[in-house]
This record gives sequence, C-alpha cells and structure tokens, in this order.
Amino acid sequence: MEMWQIICLTALVLTVILMVILIRNLRMMKEIWQLKEEDCAFTKEEELAEYQKVFIGDIAHEMKTPLTAILTFAEILSVKADITDEERRQYSGYIHEQAVHLKSMSEKLLQLVQFEGANLEKKELSLKQIIFEVLTAERAICEKEGIALEQELCECRLNGEKDLLKSLFYNLIDNARNASTENGKILVHMEYGNKEEVKIQIIDYGTGIAQEEMAHILKPFYTVKQVASKKLHGTGLGLPLCQRIIEYHNGKLEIESQPGQGSTFTVRLPV
Repeated sequence: MEMWQIICLTALVLTVILMVILIRNLRMMKEIWQLKEEDCAFTKEEELAEYQKVFIGDIAHEMKTPLTAILTFAEILSVKADITDEERRQYSGYIHEQAVHLKSMSEKLLQLVQFEGANLEKKELSLKQIIFEVLTAERAICEKEGIALEQELCECRLNGEKDLLKSLFYNLIDNARNASTENGKILVHMEYGNKEEVKIQIIDYGTGIAQEEMAHILKPFYTVKQVASKKLHGTGLGLPLCQRIIEYHNGKLEIESQPGQGSTFTVRLPV
C-alpha cells in the first residue's frame, strides 16, 4: 500500500471515529429529550440537550471543509495518470494536514463551546502563513467548482491560537464559495488598518445577502436563503463560530453585502 493510500485510510478511520462520537451524543440527546419534568420552564436536562445540539452541529460543520479537501486531493491522486513524485508528496501532505486539522479542531471547538477559552494557549504566529495554508486547501475545491480564489497577503505577526484562526478563515472562505456562482471570484485581501490592527477582507461577488437577513446571519442555525437553495449548504453555525473566535482574539467582524453583488466580510485583529 502506498503512503498516500495509508494517509487516506487514516483520514477515513478518523472520520468514522468522529461520527461514532456524534452518534453517541445523538443517542444521549434522545434519552434526555424523553425525560419529562413537570412545572419546569428550563431544566438542567434541557440545558444539556441544547449544549449537545450545538456541540454536534459545530463538529459536523467543522468536519465538512477538511473532509472535502481530503476527498479532492485523494481523487486527484487516484485518477491523475501522469502525477509526479513531487505532486504525490505534496497532495499526501495536504491530506495529512487536513486529517490532523479534523482531530485538533474537534478538541479545540469543544473547549470553545464550553467557554473554556482560558485553557487555550495563544502563541506568536504568522497570520500570513495561516491564511496561505487555508487558501492552499480551499483553492483545489474552488477550482473544481469553477471559482477563482485570489489573494493579496502581507506579513503580519500576532498572538493567537493557530487552529482556531485556521477554522475562522476556513469558514469565511467556505461561506464565500457557497455564495459564489460558476466562473465567480473570491478575493482574500490583507492589510494593516493602523499600527494596532490588521484587516483581512474576504470578498465574493456572488448572491449577496438581503438587508432583512443581515440582522440574523450571526444567529446559530440561520442560513441565508440564497445559499440554502444550493444542493450543498452549511448548518448555519459557521458565522456564529467565526464571531466567537474573533471575540476570543479581541477582534471585530464587519459585514457588508448587496443582493446580486456579493459580500465583504472584514476581520479586524489586534497585532
């Protein structure tokens, strides 16, 4: 068995393990919902059920993009006849990276949902490198859907949690891709807003968001109507997760959108 096949098999085994965890939590939720409490508006069981519902949704959403990247690169490895050894190592590396991301994100998101941010360790890191790694994985998916993914990055170092920041930009680019049409374009632009903050803009030229929906898009489980009409769409948890991650890094999220003209998501982070 070749190395890339071993890596793909490992990623699939990891996915099965995560799905088993989700199924176990679903069974626990079902048992909790069957409990009857008289004259109690909001019981501990209901609180736990709501927490588990959000947790399962978060993990499922986070699994989607890395798994798509794994399947995309695995498909390239399996069908491309003239692949070089260098390309094989490169694509295998991407698959391995996304498998590791699945594992680490499940752990970090659990901490985040439980409001245990104090246990997450911030380190000085290159934001440009983090975004570049995300773009590398997303580009293959975008190209497969006929969407151009362009970048304008600058070097920037800040204190942050690497996996959470990667999740932030995975979600924002994933949302932009879902809102884009075939032959569309996504631009990731990065610059210093001032000496104390860096500004990252994820710009798409897709369906846009209606004004009446703007007040709801940060609510859990809310999905923009135009995006919900597509065959594949998110759970409505991506933007709430982004908001939590940005707040954890003491940043701000700004959203501008016009129906039919696209959207601009601006992330401002202190440096």
